[in-house]
Amino acid sequence: MPRKGLTMEEIINAATSLVEEKGYDNFSLRELASRLDVKPASLYNHTSNVAQITNAVGHFALDTLCVELKKSQKGANGKEKLLNVANAYRKYALNNRELYKVIVNMPSYNDDSLLKEGRSILKELYLTLDEYNLTHEEKIHFARAYRSAMHGFVSLEMNGYFQNEPNTDESYSFMIVALINSLLKEN
Repeated sequence: MPRKGLTMEEIINAATSLVEEKGYDNFSLRELASRLDVKPASLYNHTSNVAQITNAVGHFALDTLCVELKKSQKGANGKEKLLNVANAYRKYALNNRELYKVIVNMPSYNDDSLLKEGRSILKELYLTLDEYNLTHEEKIHFARAYRSAMHGFVSLEMNGYFQNEPNTDESYSFMIVALINSLLKEN
């Protein structure tokens, strides 16, 4: 019988906290059950399976990233908007390392709604790219390169690379500005 008063929201909040505290790779149902003061098997009275909890944490991570990306775009256009998005992405990843790992691992969750939500974040990027004279295919290529550059840099930085001068903020800006400048075509 479900613990009286235990809600799915409490389960997701506790799971999210555990991922943030213990790490994405160290999350366990046993610890989640302990945190919620229930037996591990009792969690199945509240959720259909472990994937439902993992996917809900993924939705939370995407939602929080999306909020930061949208805030970064307010009042900006073109180059400034793309630079702001890149900076907000990096800041989110560095400040929410374990939730960022959840986002990066989303394709392995086999949850179409999660992947759809992840793709919806890209809509804003594509709208920004409308300001440039790009074909649909070129927009896709740029978006892939842009996301790969941001993720690659952040992943290396999070793993302890870039310890020498110059400053990593300067290197990141240099990379992003170079990518954005590649959009300026000669007519």
